[in-house]
Amino acid sequence: MTNVKGLSYLNGSFIPLQSAKISVLDRGFRYGEGLFETLRIYEARVAFLREHFQRLSNSSKALNLHLPVEFEQIEKISDELIKNSGMRNGILNIYLTSTDEPKRETNLLLVVKDEIPYKESDYKKGYKTIISSIRIDSSLSMNSHKTISFLPHILAKREALQRGADDAICLSTEGFVLEGSMSNIFMVKEDTLLTPPVGSGLLPGITRGKILEIAPSVGLKITEKLVNVDFLKSANELFLTSSLMEVMPIVKVDNVLINEGKVGRYAVLLREKYRKLTSGFSGVEVIDL
Repeated sequence: MTNVKGLSYLNGSFIPLQSAKISVLDRGFRYGEGLFETLRIYEARVAFLREHFQRLSNSSKALNLHLPVEFEQIEKISDELIKNSGMRNGILNIYLTSTDEPKRETNLLLVVKDEIPYKESDYKKGYKTIISSIRIDSSLSMNSHKTISFLPHILAKREALQRGADDAICLSTEGFVLEGSMSNIFMVKEDTLLTPPVGSGLLPGITRGKILEIAPSVGLKITEKLVNVDFLKSANELFLTSSLMEVMPIVKVDNVLINEGKVGRYAVLLREKYRKLTSGFSGVEVIDL
């Protein structure tokens, strides 16, 4: 198979990305009934595939969606996709959607692409963010699952771009800081790393969990609690995390500079340590602060 920009696996068949088709009767298309996972490929290896698969499996049970493969199968499919695409670094997406009634089976789609949306220059300058006007209903149990019903987060991101920012920070309907538009959020206050707790309405990210594991190694204490916007803007340092984003420093929230508008040292240290955890990665450029 020749080098392509994208390749997919759909219900048992490997096909070019442009040829992958799902019926318009699919309930994922019509009602957003489905799940997805986004993973990063480093040097032809998928980072934290087992953890992402476990989250997908847990969510599929909660949503009563049949997951037709075990981990060993998804690992084999992923390896084959990466090998056949000729890709060394990129993205793996996994989608699980529900077919039309009355049989209500599932469609399993895996896609590899070579489009990483973040550049090293982003990490050097840091992100400018806004507090989004879009609120997340923290009472919804579905928030803890990575569903394809992603419209509020898409609108928050769009609002940020329209206002000249890089990303948006979303609040709960109660006014507490919850997450980024497509990421989890962390705050550093003196020697403590704070992040909203699981169960507060956020999606518990895989990268979020890894950062909580490695934070003590750089001298940070960990606290999971809800905070308001004023507390957020008073933090010594802020950063966002996700599988694709890794650890992205925040230097501005609305009109307030964070760390005097400079990239924080802990964001740099934690990204460096995080990338050492990823399979097949050989190193990361360290930014002088």
